[in-house]
Amino acid sequence: AAFALRAQQRVQQRQNDLENLRWLTSQYAGLLETRRRAAHSILDGARDEYAVREVLNFLESAAFMVRQGFITASTFGETLGLVPVIGWWGASEDLIRRGRERVSSHVFEHLEWLKDEFRTTAYSDFEPDETWISEFVQREAALSIFGGDGEDAR
Repeated sequence: AAFALRAQQRVQQRQNDLENLRWLTSQYAGLLETRRRAAHSILDGARDEYAVREVLNFLESAAFMVRQGFITASTFGETLGLVPVIGWWGASEDLIRRGRERVSSHVFEHLEWLKDEFRTTAYSDFEPDETWISEFVQREAALSIFGGDGEDAR
């Protein structure tokens, strides 16, 4: 009976992971224009803090879902989250630091937890540097609902 119960719990967790992953993927895709605008503002040096915060708020919510067990870290990290979490954190550390100084030390704490979780577990060999972060931001800036390099959506 205990084996059957554990098997049923694993099946339920997989189903929850799938449903939550679909929702998160849809929400992240819905942020495409905001992500593009945020990345352009970082590259241009005139940071659109609203757009950057919108992206970080999504990732904070996703990290909260992982931390609370609504989706496993491995499912999230291997399908949607590793690159955005590391990339947006690296591109936004100064904004996060200022938010913590002005508002609370808890600003984006779930996102930081997930970033650290990724860095200390299966992805410990992944060491992003300034070049990687810059290339990540450039890729985000090139996003387009039309496909291609994003220039047509600018």
